[in-house]
Order: sequence, then C-alpha cells, then structure tokens
Amino acid sequence: VAGFSFLPGLVLGSLLMAVGLFRSRRVARWLAVGFTPAVIAATVAAPQGLLGGLVTLPLVAIMIMLAREVSRYEATATEGAAAAAVAPYAAVQ
Repeated sequence: VAGFSFLPGLVLGSLLMAVGLFRSRRVARWLAVGFTPAVIAATVAAPQGLLGGLVTLPLVAIMIMLAREVSRYEATATEGAAAAAVAPYAAVQ
C-alpha cells in the first residue's frame, strides 16, 4: 500500500492529459478517452509478471498511436509553414 501513494497524482495527471488530448482534436477521441484507464491499469498491474505485461499492452498501443498522430500533425504543420514562408517570394518573381 505504501507504493501507491503516488496514485492520486497519477490519476489527476492522466485525466488532465486525456482532457487536453480530447479538447485539442489532434487525435482520435477514442485515443484520448482510452488513455486514462490504460495508464492506471498499466501502473497498478505493472509489477505482477505476465499479467502485468498483458495489461500494459493497451497502453503501449495507445502510446504508439498517439506518437504517430502527433508526428503526422507536426509534419503537416511544418510543411504548411515552409510553404507559407516561400509563398511571398514566389509572388514577387
């Protein structure tokens, strides 16, 4: 029980992260909603061998999909910024 003194902070932090993801509309809604239960389940079940590893798999999948969505968004934003930076010079020629 002494090891779970961080649990309220974990719950609050993952809820805030999920709310931020949900409100940003940069990722699918189900990823934002599934984030908090996946974090809590993976944290609580982590030290219990094979079962802990299996319970952690949804969190791993969600984190991979979040990373893919964020990198896709950043790549699109970077391409748009580069095109906008070149556009004034293209009009002068």
